[in-house]
Amino acid sequence: MDTPFFNTCKVDPTVQALLGGAVPRIYPFGAAPQNVVKPYVVYQSAGGFPLNMLNCRPDADSQDLQIDVYGATQQSSTAVAEAIRYAVEQDCYITNYRGTIREEETLLYRTGFDLTWLVDRT
Repeated sequence: MDTPFFNTCKVDPTVQALLGGAVPRIYPFGAAPQNVVKPYVVYQSAGGFPLNMLNCRPDADSQDLQIDVYGATQQSSTAVAEAIRYAVEQDCYITNYRGTIREEETLLYRTGFDLTWLVDRT
């Protein structure tokens, strides 16, 4: 049930330019290193379901992801979110924009959106 989110993002030239090259700063939720360079992205599963059929097993799953971009400025956070959106939107469905807020504890700007990826089981 893994999506190709990271692999799709890491080959996009704009994502590479904004997030550090061939291995961009994109982490599963809870795995970003302490004191990571900003901006960076975290993602996590937000649900999903099999695409059930009456006559056979499902051949794909719908997987929802929550994407959060953290930046030192609102502009950097928004620019990365737009780059990620552009990199993936031909392969998935963007389902929700959650806007940008400034977190009180970290003073970082967080821009978020959600997407749904249809993942083939083959």
